[in-house]
Amino acid sequence: MIRKLEFFEIAGYLPYKLHFAFWDTKKDGGRHNFRTKYNCGTEGIKRIQIGSYNDGYSSYDVKNCTPVLRPLSDLFRTITHNVKEIIPIVELAKIYDIQKEWILGLNTATSDDCLKLFGYNNDYGGFYKITPNSYVLEFCKNQYLLFDYLHQLKIDYRGLIESGLAINCNTLENNPYK
Repeated sequence: MIRKLEFFEIAGYLPYKLHFAFWDTKKDGGRHNFRTKYNCGTEGIKRIQIGSYNDGYSSYDVKNCTPVLRPLSDLFRTITHNVKEIIPIVELAKIYDIQKEWILGLNTATSDDCLKLFGYNNDYGGFYKITPNSYVLEFCKNQYLLFDYLHQLKIDYRGLIESGLAINCNTLENNPYK
């Protein structure tokens, strides 16, 4: 069975200027141009209105648009978000527990009993924390806050890039999210 892109898989990204790749219908020298533009809104489930300030708005069928996302591996890399360099997993840990000073890998708490590791498990589809003394894995509560932030960062946690249903922004000549 061939997997196809469903609207619900990209709906969470739409409010955050999600870029789409599509084949431009305007021919330039007899060929179509491959372009990316960001989403400006939706017209129901079947069409996405895409545009830029320069050339107005065009409406494209969802099946003809390919979302441009960051791969899950970007969770542990320095990326630019809102003109600030961040490491997404560290920012997610801060959202989860604002009381601690987090760095990549673990927090800087001095007491072993409050030292907790934080991560994402793609097999179980969720964020977790580990208390090192007991090595107990516990899934985080209120994960919707963390997934909302993944949407803002446009990180593909659904495997759309691996399935060929989305394009890895890092493979584009001009990464639209830098």
